[in-house]
This record gives sequence, C-alpha cells and structure tokens, in this order.
Amino acid sequence: MRVILIGHGSNAGYWLDDLSSHRQSILVAIVNDEADASSGAGVPPVFSTLDTALHKVQANAVFLSGDTFIENADRALSAGLSLIVANPESVTMDEVQALTAAANRGSGRIFAIRTLQYRKCGRMVRRFLQSERLGAIGLVSCIDRRSRSANAKHAVGEGSQLGRFGASQLLEICDLFDSPPLNVMARVTGMAGAGSYTEAYLELRDRTHIHYFGSLDAGIDEHTLWIEGTKGSLRTNGRSVWWRKRGWPVFVPVRPGLPQSDSADSTGFGRVAALIDRRSADAGPDDLPLIELTAVAMESGRRQRPMKLSQDMAGAAKP
Repeated sequence: MRVILIGHGSNAGYWLDDLSSHRQSILVAIVNDEADASSGAGVPPVFSTLDTALHKVQANAVFLSGDTFIENADRALSAGLSLIVANPESVTMDEVQALTAAANRGSGRIFAIRTLQYRKCGRMVRRFLQSERLGAIGLVSCIDRRSRSANAKHAVGEGSQLGRFGASQLLEICDLFDSPPLNVMARVTGMAGAGSYTEAYLELRDRTHIHYFGSLDAGIDEHTLWIEGTKGSLRTNGRSVWWRKRGWPVFVPVRPGLPQSDSADSTGFGRVAALIDRRSADAGPDDLPLIELTAVAMESGRRQRPMKLSQDMAGAAKP
C-alpha cells in the first residue's frame, strides 16, 4: 500500500513513525501546509497541498491524522484513493455529512483506524452470547483506564479518549451482540495536560443497554467488560474470558472452542492495508460508523441530551 500522510503536530508524527516502519505500507509523501517541499535522505518528500503530491507521486491511499481529515477527503476520494482516518477526535456532525457526501461522489473507500480490544477473545464472547447460557441480558458495563504515559506521543484533548479508544470499543461491543447502536448519551471531558474522559450510555437495536467509562489519565492500564444475564454473568479483560452461572460462588475460565486470533495488530492498521491492497469489492463496508459515533457522542456531550444515530450507521446523525 502506497500512502500519502496528511497532517502536522504530534499526532501526525506518531503515525509518521508507524507508517514508515509498517511492513504493509510504503510512505511516498507527506502533506503539511506548514512545511516546504524539502526532505532529507531517506525521508519522503513533503508538499504543501494534496494536489501537488498527487501530481508528483503515485499512491493508492491517503492517511489523514488529527484535525485535517475533512479538508482533503473530497479530493482523495474523487481521485479514487482510499481514505484512512486516524483518531477522529474533534469531528462534528456537519463534517460527517460532508464526508458521507464525498464518499457518495467519489470512487474511493473510507477506512478508520480502530483499536481492536477484543481481537483475541471476541469469538468466545460472541459464541457464549449466542448460546443463551447467560439468559436475558440485563446489564452491560465496560471500564477502560489507560495511563497517559503509554500514549505520550499523542497530544491529549477533549475527545482524545473517545476518538482513540472509546468509539472503537463501543462498536466492538455492538458487534459482539450483532446489534447496531440506536441512541447515545455521552459526557466527554478533558483538556491538554489534564487527561481525557468519556462516559456514555448506548442503546442498541435489540434494546441492550451499555454503560461505558473510559479514561486517558489513570496511573494504571486495565480493561473490564461485564455482561450480566438472568442465568449468569460473563466478564473479560480483552484477552481471557470467565463466566459464573447464577448461584455459583466464583467465576470459572471459559475454554476457547474455536481458535483465537493471535494478531498483534492492536490498531487494525494491517486489516486496512490488506483491504486496500486487495481492492476487494466484498471486503466489507466503509468505516463511517466509527466516525459518526464519535461525532454524535461529542454532540451529545455539548447538548447534554441523548442523540439518535442514523438508521444504518452509514450517514449523518440526527438529533
């Protein structure tokens, strides 16, 4: 995959290192409106605009980091390039509408970098839910705490936790229940130097309710997903799974009946690169749902009220 990176600041610098070292990508150019076109030995050329870069290099994907991803989306998609969005922390609902319109006009596809929390145990959890051994689900609770020291290369702002981890984890939980989100109410707080926090309540199409709390400030790194049913309870830390039948005094480990994924690609970048390289027509839908959920949760926090997501999670949200 031949990639043009667009962005500046610490977030772009983080992805510059990742793209340069990833075995499935070749970084062919950088677009930064604050830089000139000079570059050193072994460093990709730097251009001030995407149009200039497209005339100078050949690429099949544009990687948009930080707050720059809407500005060049239409141009990249119109040129038939795939659009990779990283950390959509400050996206608005108007920008989601613009991105959806650009996707409909162009021939490229949209992907989002997702944190894959349950890549090692997702099939176990999904199989357990489908077996109905937990009975009717009454409570789904998720807590994710991460130390800022583990994410020091990223700047931390209001929507950092939601954009980097929260929205991805919430969508993964929806996938476990095979049910898309309908409504969200969220409180998103944080500022540079003081951490970032997300508290959200999600209602799924099957009427399952999820309570989520995430922090990008804690001195520890831990993750717990707890699913409570009428017949028992299940919990996971993203790697192992335990369950307790109602009446049992303790939880017992769930042994995998299917092979677990041993992927080390926690950002999902390898998945995106593989899909773009194959250019497969059945490679799956665009990743607009992740961007939309981020925008709607941010808007819910600003308005301090529940917000409704689009019916198919592929368009703009509606208040």
